[in-house]
Amino acid sequence: TESALEQLLLSADVGHCSQRYETFLKWNRLFFQECLASHLQDRGDDPRIGWFEGQIPFLEKYILPLVTRCETLMPKPCGMKECVERNLRRWKSEGRAWTDRMVDDLMPDENGRVIYWTQNDVG
Repeated sequence: TESALEQLLLSADVGHCSQRYETFLKWNRLFFQECLASHLQDRGDDPRIGWFEGQIPFLEKYILPLVTRCETLMPKPCGMKECVERNLRRWKSEGRAWTDRMVDDLMPDENGRVIYWTQNDVG
């Protein structure tokens, strides 16, 4: 039971990956912004380098196995795995362009400021 609860809590932390693609993108962007803000304050690596590429192994090697384990704990499949697989396919085909647009949107202005989305701005 403790292991089952642990798997479900891990899944809850990254639940956006197993929801609609638009929800995945929303939370992906918010996390990117958080990483970029830290980087601009010299508290982390620059997320603009390798963001698109980094999402693929994250989905393939962490999220898919996690939702597969979670679905085995449920009486019947809830579609989490299929949703992650669909998001992964879309990310592989659309994610680079989306990441490029996001990076362009978040480039600092002439004063070094970056305008970030808030959760309320992201539909």
